[in-house]
Amino acid sequence: MKIAYHYSFSKLIADFCAVFLAMILAYFLRQTQLVVNVTQMTKDFLPLLDFVCVSIKAGLAFVFLGIFFGMYRFGLDANLKSDFWPVFRIFLLWIFGIVLYFFVQRSFPFSRGVFVLGFVLSLSLILIFRFVLDKIFLNLALKNKHLPKAVLFGLDDADKQSFLACYPFYKFKRKSYSLTKLLENPNLCDVVVCGSEKDFAKLVRFCENNQKELFLKPFETPLAKRLHLNPFVKLRVTMITGWGRIIKRLFDVIVSLVLLLILSPLFLLLAVLVKLTSRGPVFFTANDEGEPVYRVKKNQELFTMLKFRSMIAASHTERYNNLQGANFRKDSPLVKIKNDPRVTWFGQILRRLDLDELPQLWNVLMGDMSLVGPRPHLQEEVARYAENHKFVFNVKPGITGLSQVSGRSDLSFEKEVELDRYYIQNWSFWMDLMILWKTPWVVLRGHSEFKNSKK
Repeated sequence: MKIAYHYSFSKLIADFCAVFLAMILAYFLRQTQLVVNVTQMTKDFLPLLDFVCVSIKAGLAFVFLGIFFGMYRFGLDANLKSDFWPVFRIFLLWIFGIVLYFFVQRSFPFSRGVFVLGFVLSLSLILIFRFVLDKIFLNLALKNKHLPKAVLFGLDDADKQSFLACYPFYKFKRKSYSLTKLLENPNLCDVVVCGSEKDFAKLVRFCENNQKELFLKPFETPLAKRLHLNPFVKLRVTMITGWGRIIKRLFDVIVSLVLLLILSPLFLLLAVLVKLTSRGPVFFTANDEGEPVYRVKKNQELFTMLKFRSMIAASHTERYNNLQGANFRKDSPLVKIKNDPRVTWFGQILRRLDLDELPQLWNVLMGDMSLVGPRPHLQEEVARYAENHKFVFNVKPGITGLSQVSGRSDLSFEKEVELDRYYIQNWSFWMDLMILWKTPWVVLRGHSEFKNSKK
């Protein structure tokens, strides 16, 4: 939900503004007669413009600490009540960092009272700004009716109120649904709140495979209440969330844009050769009847993936009819033809070097795909997926991925799904770099589809 990202970004901006304004306010308060009477007059004041720069650095330092320690996680499952202790810990760490910095510098070129006042005002303004943000966003969400729909399993109305006290940005369906009903129609809810062991495993699979949020209530004891522990725990399906998701997207945009610019002459050359060597369009985007050929992306949405056409025009449906017997991936929903007669001679070259995949850089730039992720499959292939295969739709599909650099067509479909699941659950930016580094070498070695075609 876009409101979740706006909410999280607004907290980051609010924290920076709170620290900045607190430091500027402290600068002027320190020079007032009231404060001077309590302390003493000092001449150790930087010019205002210089102190503005110091205040900006202080605000950025607080925000960067918050980002590094995960305080600005994205989602609607964080509010002032749940964020108070994380904010307070970052606040103490921020003070310690500033004091340590000036201790190492062995100098403090302006009034210490300014920073003491700034520290006190910063925490106050941060909490006030966040309180106001919570009210504003909750009112906006209620007005626009964009709150995620939640259902309860194994919990009563008291638990509902307890959940809403922790996470006010959700609304509960008036009518309760059975698990069977949800399995038949996943669109009935966005969130499941579970407090029962009954059907727990099925609920987990349902949420994972249908991109639903799942909150668990493992315990609620007097000790947990005294320690202010949250009785509800959110199940994390993938590590590609929050700032990790932003970093991945920024990397995708920068790399895809640079490669599109650099490779544009090659794109033009390949497009001309595709047209000269066979009749038909440059890109494979439509079936034999001229209707769009769709792939399935994150959240099981459809999109048109760009590929240089490597086959004879209007031969797409033959893979499901005349060529069905040549399918060497009969263990899976996919259809891969050995010694595919539809592939043109130039198409063989494109496929052997994976040059037909290059236009997908445009899909990456547009946000339908990522450089690294599970491979996007055809709509008709996804229709034959088993329930456990749909886990891959929790993230964007990729041009390359962990399964592509670990065996490609040599792997069984179940092994591909297993590797994709591992990638989704254990993602890191360094894993993406490793996969991208390995991809060219895997392409040069080739894979079974072409090894078999030579036999």
